[in-house]
Amino acid sequence: MLTTICTVTFCIVILILAFFIKKDLYTNEHEADISNELDTFDTNFKAIQEIEITDYQLGSGHLYK
Repeated sequence: MLTTICTVTFCIVILILAFFIKKDLYTNEHEADISNELDTFDTNFKAIQEIEITDYQLGSGHLYK
C-alpha cells in the first residue's frame, strides 16, 4: 500500500513539474529562427522592390507579347 501511494505521489509530482516546465520550453524555442527568417524575408522583399523594369507594361495579354 505504501509503495502504491509513493508511486502515485511521485507520478503526480512529475506530471505537475512537466506541465510547468513545458510552458517555458516552447515559448522561446523558435524565436531566434523566426526573427532570422523575417529578416531574410525583409531583405529579399526590399531587393525585389528595388528592381526596375522600364519596358514592362501590365496588360490583359500574355506576358511575352
